[in-house]
Amino acid sequence: MNLVIEGSRIIIRSVQKADLKRLIDWWNDGHVMALVGFPEELGLTIHEMISYWKK
Repeated sequence: MNLVIEGSRIIIRSVQKADLKRLIDWWNDGHVMALVGFPEELGLTIHEMISYWKK
């Protein structure tokens, strides 16, 4: 399912394969993840992320 919500200054859409590298960088950054309750980063590999994304 491809969800897209558009506003005058923002577009929110479903994650695409091209987004995975940036997401893995954020999810494995303790400073970023501390803001959402995971101060120790998630420690995922790109292979785990691709497997998660395919579901």
